[in-house]
Amino acid sequence: MKHWTIGALAAVILTGCVPSLHPLYTDKDLVDEPLLLGTWKGDDEQKETWIFSRSEHSGYDLIHINSEDPRRFRAHLVQLGKERYLDLYPEDPAIKNEVFKGHWLPVHHFAWIQVSADTLQISWLDADKLKKGVEAGRYKVAHELFDKGDGLLLTAHTPELQNLIRALAGEPKAFLDSNNFRRVR
Repeated sequence: MKHWTIGALAAVILTGCVPSLHPLYTDKDLVDEPLLLGTWKGDDEQKETWIFSRSEHSGYDLIHINSEDPRRFRAHLVQLGKERYLDLYPEDPAIKNEVFKGHWLPVHHFAWIQVSADTLQISWLDADKLKKGVEAGRYKVAHELFDKGDGLLLTAHTPELQNLIRALAGEPKAFLDSNNFRRVR
């Protein structure tokens, strides 16, 4: 049985994101978008800030700030067909408790993204719609259920994940309503 931290499970369930063990990209799928760099703020209701900077490695470094403490991610911008997606992967939070650290499982999350000079739109994959589609046999993708069957963990490798996302891109409401951000720097 795979062990999940309570915090990781809560984050997945509360945000409606679909976790994946594998990335959505290969090196050939990565794109660079200079407009993404900078600081983006959500509306007053969201109280979120996203800060993108160039990474020493590939992709971007992301600091996500909400009403809680800031969290760091590695972010990759992925081009699949005409659409772009963000693949987020949490950086190790430097956990000091070795028992807890042994239970921490970092995973990838995917979102549709659109960026212009002044606006950033992010739409998360609809976890409920995907889970229902998988259960009904509409989407064939390697996965595991967790949290008494309420959660869905994608275990598919990158090519299968890409096929799934391409199929979902053409479906209405496969992604949640966009979170909109405005550039502040």
